[in-house]
Amino acid sequence: RNATSRTWRWQVLSSSVKAGSTRVAMASSRTLTVLVWIDEEGNYNLATQRHQTSDPTLEQVWSTETIRLERESELLSNRYSASNDFDIVLRGDEPILAFRDRDTLSLDLLRRSTSSAEWVRTSIDDGLDEGLLKQCSARVTGKRGVGQEPDLIVTRSNQLAVAYHDGDCGDLRLARQDVQGGWRIRVLDQGDREPVEQHRTGRWPSIAQHPSTGNLAISYMDQTYGRLMFGVLDNELFLRQVIDDGERLNSSGQRVQGSTGAFSSLSFIDDDRPIISYYDGTTLDARLATSSLLDDV
Repeated sequence: RNATSRTWRWQVLSSSVKAGSTRVAMASSRTLTVLVWIDEEGNYNLATQRHQTSDPTLEQVWSTETIRLERESELLSNRYSASNDFDIVLRGDEPILAFRDRDTLSLDLLRRSTSSAEWVRTSIDDGLDEGLLKQCSARVTGKRGVGQEPDLIVTRSNQLAVAYHDGDCGDLRLARQDVQGGWRIRVLDQGDREPVEQHRTGRWPSIAQHPSTGNLAISYMDQTYGRLMFGVLDNELFLRQVIDDGERLNSSGQRVQGSTGAFSSLSFIDDDRPIISYYDGTTLDARLATSSLLDDV
């Protein structure tokens, strides 16, 4: 069918966008669509459209607001510093934003207060947990912080889960919310520590829940080896596999190691098979990987 028969409309939601911004995040439900970006003052802006009608010919109204914290002050706990590492979800009609704070280098959450319409900030991972730090390779240096490239979802049990990259340890992390609202944090993949001194994995993670089993699955890039990875959390055991090893043929017909797997996006198709879109930095292609087997995930 010819896709050009569809009519598209566009509109400007804001002319205040921070120079150098590289991300806009969106979430949608049957009744609501929300968009988030960083404005010129360095704050997150939220645009909301409530779906009032099923008639696509009628213009839908957007409302916009600047996300400011309740009782915002100079105190660190009452302000935030926006970065390009953020994602948004809708839990019911509630927008929830996970982001890496540019000053504290921590992974935090922005959501509306249960007692008012004001926004409040809570911590997911401050990067200071001693048990997790013991797992970190001391050979990885630099202060990049946790919470890079977060991907946030609402699970079937209506709890939050976020996959993200630990920029200091070079690992893939997962934070899951419990029924009391606290967070359980796990290091899922540290890469192969030998013989590589500074292995970096877990870049550009994308998390999804398997439709049948409910297991959490994550696609991500092993940056050190330039390959696309896929892992499943099954009974608290993270099972990973290489989906695309990044090897390509050069002009001489020789296989050489390239770099692939950036900007991965994971979903499940109708028969519960995982499907992953990603970027190949060697051939400069957009690629799609689809599982050919109906294995339990």
